[in-house]
Amino acid sequence: MKIRDSQAIVKKEVPLSVIFEINMDLRQTSIFEKSFSKLNNQAKEQIAKRLDKASAGLGDNKYLRDNVYEFKIAQSPGYRVYYTIRDKGSTAVLLWGGKKDDQERDIKKAIKLEKEINDENQTF
Repeated sequence: MKIRDSQAIVKKEVPLSVIFEINMDLRQTSIFEKSFSKLNNQAKEQIAKRLDKASAGLGDNKYLRDNVYEFKIAQSPGYRVYYTIRDKGSTAVLLWGGKKDDQERDIKKAIKLEKEINDENQTF
């Protein structure tokens, strides 16, 4: 699996690395990037706003299990972004995203992706 620096999150070309510039470097897996690119612009903007709040330490996020965390996006249909932390807390890697309805399946997918990153000993 290829990890790459974030390029753009919404049509307005807001780089993810800028969103987390204060506290954390934000990366995304190629799988996350591909699935995110398929979302409509409204969904992308909602997620971008949520990530911006996260950089200020605000919003609903929690540790799930197996080194996977979750950002919740309150707007319908209840988007979730699953991520892992690397480099002693200085880097967040976006693994997978989904909707509330598919939460259990999506968490399992995120855990699998996190383990693949670990197995490949990816450094950031």
